[in-house]
Amino acid sequence: MIKSRFLLISLILFPFFSKASQLPIDSLKQLFKQQSTQNGRKEVIHLLNEAIEEYGWTPTNPYLDLIADLINSNNNPEERAELLLFYSHQQINQGALSSGTSLIFQAIPTYEQLGNWEKVAVLYNNLGAIFEKLEDHRSSIQYTKKSLQIYEQKVKVKKMNLFISSYINMGSAYHKLDSIKLAKIYLSKALQAGAELPKQKAMALHNLGEIAMDENDLEKAKNYFEQSLSLKLQTGDQHLAFSDYIGMARYYLIKEEYAQSEQFYTMADSLNKINPNPAQLSSLHFFLYHFYLQKSDYKKALRNLEAYNLNQELYGGNKMRKEILNLVSKYEKTILAREQERIIRQRENQIQYYTYLSIVSILFSILLLALIYLWKKNKSAELKILKIENQGIKTRMEYINNELRRNMTFLIQLNEISISATKKLLKLKLSLKNEYRKELSNIIADLQNMHHEDAWKNFNIKFDVLNQNFFFLLEQKYGTFTPNEKKLAALLKMNMNSKEISSVTGQSIRAIEVARSRLRKKLNIDNTDIPLNNFLQKFEANTPVEEAYS
Repeated sequence: MIKSRFLLISLILFPFFSKASQLPIDSLKQLFKQQSTQNGRKEVIHLLNEAIEEYGWTPTNPYLDLIADLINSNNNPEERAELLLFYSHQQINQGALSSGTSLIFQAIPTYEQLGNWEKVAVLYNNLGAIFEKLEDHRSSIQYTKKSLQIYEQKVKVKKMNLFISSYINMGSAYHKLDSIKLAKIYLSKALQAGAELPKQKAMALHNLGEIAMDENDLEKAKNYFEQSLSLKLQTGDQHLAFSDYIGMARYYLIKEEYAQSEQFYTMADSLNKINPNPAQLSSLHFFLYHFYLQKSDYKKALRNLEAYNLNQELYGGNKMRKEILNLVSKYEKTILAREQERIIRQRENQIQYYTYLSIVSILFSILLLALIYLWKKNKSAELKILKIENQGIKTRMEYINNELRRNMTFLIQLNEISISATKKLLKLKLSLKNEYRKELSNIIADLQNMHHEDAWKNFNIKFDVLNQNFFFLLEQKYGTFTPNEKKLAALLKMNMNSKEISSVTGQSIRAIEVARSRLRKKLNIDNTDIPLNNFLQKFEANTPVEEAYS
């Protein structure tokens, strides 16, 4: 215990030594392992963070290896996850976003297993912010939405900060994807939710200023930047004012008020020197490059472009070399060359109006011809489709008609079999004893009364398809028909004679003739010479009797 306290005191005192002195890495590791409580280990991690800052943000910082060692040797899932996030924080601060992101992904499953959904939501929101910095805007939106979903569904006590941060991430990502409408919606939500939170409100205002700049609404952009800057200065967050200084500088540059623009760039530079940030420095060089380029100070523009390349390495090699060559070429141009360019531009402006009219006329003519061509093509296609459809309907009707014929043949065969079987059974009945005759009489009666309902149902379905609304129109004009009358009308419409109908229905020819006579009377053609078959075949609701006869 005494040894642990001694190590703790020595670690607290080490920042007063120079960086060249030997830092107590082994002692720090030993002290961490000796702590029996989680709070004690957190205190050691706090000391480790101070040691990293004292040494400086460099990839060769020996304390980073110590963090990795502590992660690998720790068996407590929650502590290991905390160390992963601590290590991720150090990596991201050094600009190693890729490795920092990987560490966050390793920590998330642990918090999911522990049910710490608030932490999971925060980490997904952080991933959204990281991917936004990496300019992977779609991934940024994906992870931020996931953060919001988890927070809304699984976190009981909700904090407004996460919602606001998520809304700002979404707004920024949609802005970069040119979905300005969605960007404004999310940033407006952030502004509304953060009305009482100056820091978050300032971030939302700045992003709205960036959108206004892209929309060339300069005065609105300036207003947003000024509000954001004012809030940051009021709350003592001057170190966050860098982006607003850049925004104001861009505003005055577009307005060609170079002195004021340069003043804000200088303020941004001074702020970055107080709180060094490689990303901000690259951004500053990039905007200064455009600033001096617009002022035709090509030497300074070239110097800032080279500095930007060294800090950010945003451009690829070939593109960067091309940019530098273009700058050198511009620097070597004479005043006469620039004057010639101005004259050419002036001449182009003089003929622009006439060129525009010519192009519009040509485009209109092409569009008109294209519309005529497409109309004719569509009309031709419609006719072809109609022809194919008609052919299909005709083929279908022929098929259904053939099916009806086959059904009739089947019914005839069934009736013939029924009649034949009945005759044989009647002969057999005479040779049987009285005790069996009654049972056989019942069988004969069943055969005689057999209607073959399934076959008739199938026939009716196909007949209705082939002759749509036939019975409806018939009853509309001549009143209600019995099922037997409908069956007779359907068979006559198929041009079947009385003998064929008798075979199908099992009725005698005499009975069929009587039924035909009754049907003629019902159709009001009993006093005419019109064949009943012809009348039914040609029947429509408005068909005159003479036409049916002809």
